[in-house]
Amino acid sequence: MAFTDDFLKHGGIIFFFSIIGYISGYLFHAYMGRVLGPEDYGILGSIIAILCIATIPLGAIQTVIANFTSILKTQGHEGKIKWLFIRSFRKLFICGVLVFIGLVAASPFVAGFLNIPSAVPIMLIGISIIFSFVIPVNFGVLQGIQNFKQLGFNQSLVFVLRLAFGVLLVAWGMGINGAALSFSVSTALVIMVTFLPLRHILKEKTIKDVDAPAIYKYYWSTLMVFTGFILITNIDVILAKHFFTATQAGHYAAAAVLAKIAFFLSGIITTVMFPKAVEMHNTMSNAYPLLKKGILYMLLLLAMLVSSYLVIPDFIVTFFFGGGFSESAGMIGLLAVAMSFLAISYIIAFYNMSVNRMGFVFILLAFAVAEIPLLFLFHSTIMEFIWVIFYTMTGLLSCLVAYMLKTRSSVRHCATPD
Repeated sequence: MAFTDDFLKHGGIIFFFSIIGYISGYLFHAYMGRVLGPEDYGILGSIIAILCIATIPLGAIQTVIANFTSILKTQGHEGKIKWLFIRSFRKLFICGVLVFIGLVAASPFVAGFLNIPSAVPIMLIGISIIFSFVIPVNFGVLQGIQNFKQLGFNQSLVFVLRLAFGVLLVAWGMGINGAALSFSVSTALVIMVTFLPLRHILKEKTIKDVDAPAIYKYYWSTLMVFTGFILITNIDVILAKHFFTATQAGHYAAAAVLAKIAFFLSGIITTVMFPKAVEMHNTMSNAYPLLKKGILYMLLLLAMLVSSYLVIPDFIVTFFFGGGFSESAGMIGLLAVAMSFLAISYIIAFYNMSVNRMGFVFILLAFAVAEIPLLFLFHSTIMEFIWVIFYTMTGLLSCLVAYMLKTRSSVRHCATPD
């Protein structure tokens, strides 16, 4: 009962810090939209999407670190957690440097595809890749040991610092280059801050007896999950920039930022649910009630958010982005519903990962891949483009629910004596 009793408390902590982070994040976008204008903001939105795709492995890394930290915590092996932390940090720093070098080399071609006049913003935002590759290790350990106060604080601090430095650098006249550079500065500073709550882990005697092959195996499965979700949540902005005019792409980017709040809210639920479900699964407890609680809380959050988008879309768009983005108001309602379906899918996916039930990965990847050619085929108008996203998310959720019901039925059947 302790696991489920703590769900709301720890969820409240993550929700509080997430609200701070989301407000800071959306103030960042609102400020950039107003100051840069639709054309330059469209460029910023597209290079942020490039950054998200270039760092696809990172969400998977945090989940893997959290999973094995939670298992080692259950077993009382803090020395093994230290080894996992140091080894992962060192390897991922090297990977981050290599990916950054690759992005710099490819930046002229990326700029050409996105119709961006200069590759400089791409290179500047690319610096953050180096730091973005290691910060999930720190976050993953904090999540695995269920230090939700420090995890929530530091995750929100990234967005607070990004807003502060973004405003400062743009005000200094750096324009879109300043906005891009703020990603690197904020992430680097938070990495330094996160070492403080991990001091007790780093003081432990290192124990290297950890099942590395199991970690790598779990990582590749988790990576496929994050690849699917990151493609689904970012490819639309990139293709909108490719298919539509600069102004249209800017309006779509603004609508997408607002609509995807629905999806990002699911991170609050999964951050708390995942390590608890892992711990329950590894102590032979039934974790399924956590999934039901998670979906219930998610539905309550989505009901409040989506209803506001459907009732007062013009006010919301104007409040965040100003009158120059009025065309975005007609897009956010349908997009938000689609992202709500994706949010529920995300929670179901994380529950399955926590109990090592990974068959759903093929369903997720099939829809992520199918969305791309569908958007290439159907984009005569932005609304047609959005309807493709809506039907893709509807299909994905339907299939994941069917998978969930089937696998749960199979498990219960197998557990029933003859």
